[in-house]
Amino acid sequence: MNANPVTGIEEGAAVRVEDGVATVVGEHRVKLFRCGAPPEWFRTGERLPI
Repeated sequence: MNANPVTGIEEGAAVRVEDGVATVVGEHRVKLFRCGAPPEWFRTGERLPI
């Protein structure tokens, strides 16, 4: 298993990383997959806990 988080990015969405903070931008969602945790959806403006 891979311990690194993986993101699934819907068309029309993106992840902006500035100063070590990852934030969802665009019109759609991003799904975060982490080892040992259920997948989570994040919407525009939300920070990814990575």
